[in-house]
Order: sequence, then C-alpha cells, then structure tokens
Amino acid sequence: MDNAGLLLRRGIGWFIDLTLSSIVVLAVVYGVRWGIDHIGGFQGIQQAFDPEFAVNLVGPVAFFSFKTSVEARGRRTPGQRHMLTLPVTVDRKVGSSERPSGTRADWGGAMVRNCYILLFVIAAFGYDWVISAVVVVFAAFILVLGRHPFDILAGKRVIVAPCEMDS
Repeated sequence: MDNAGLLLRRGIGWFIDLTLSSIVVLAVVYGVRWGIDHIGGFQGIQQAFDPEFAVNLVGPVAFFSFKTSVEARGRRTPGQRHMLTLPVTVDRKVGSSERPSGTRADWGGAMVRNCYILLFVIAAFGYDWVISAVVVVFAAFILVLGRHPFDILAGKRVIVAPCEMDS
C-alpha cells in the first residue's frame, strides 16, 4: 500500500476514534454542567463553568488516555480494528527495543506514540492553529515516510496486515 492510501486509512481511523472519545467527553462535561445547574444550584460555579473550555481541555487528555490504554494492552482502537485493520508493530528497521503490540503491555511506547494528542490542549487557550499545524506536519511525514514523528520516536509503525486486507 502506498503512503497516500495509508494516510487516508489512518486519518479515517483517527476520526472514528476521536468521534467515539468526544461523545463520552461531551456527555461527561455536559452532565457535570447539568448537575451544577439543577442539583447544586451554585450560581458562582455555574457562571464560571465554561463547557467549551472544559471540552477543549478535557477532550485531548481523554483521547490520549483512550488511545494509549488500548494500544498499550496490545489491542487496536475501534477505528483501527473495525474499519482499517491497522495494527501497530515494532519497526524492525530501526532496531527498536520496544515490544510489539499484542505481546505484553507496552505503556511507554504507546504513550510516546500518542503524546502529540496532548498538544491539542493548547487549543483550549485560543491557539487553534496548533491543531492545523500538527495535522499538516503529520500528513507530510506520513506521505513521505509512511510514519509520523512520534511513530519514529516510539520505534513503531502502523501497517496494513495483508492477511486481514484479503478477508
């Protein structure tokens, strides 16, 4: 598979995972807001609580936690598993000492591979351009090298398994 196809498949898988994570974050943030409004009746907290800020702050942390916990346990996220058959494997060319996904818990590799998601917290403070910059840089890396910078740092590679593509 060429890098453009890999970029498309990874982008769709990432969008699926982000959508699932966002639904949970929105439900929690607006549930807290509802609780403050209807149960607590705390006017001072109600006026200070900005749901948009909370979603922008909590969302990336929740998405990072979700992707890291799934990948560290050797599993694939729903976007990788159901739609795109994209496993994360050790990059043997780099000679990494990281364990491949699916063998044992690899929390360090999963954290390094997904820590770029935490950059999106900056958007909560009005720097929305950071998200666009990360997307453009990652797209360029994937088109040229087939991996983004944090895949390289973690010694991982997302591959399309041929046996799963044929089924």
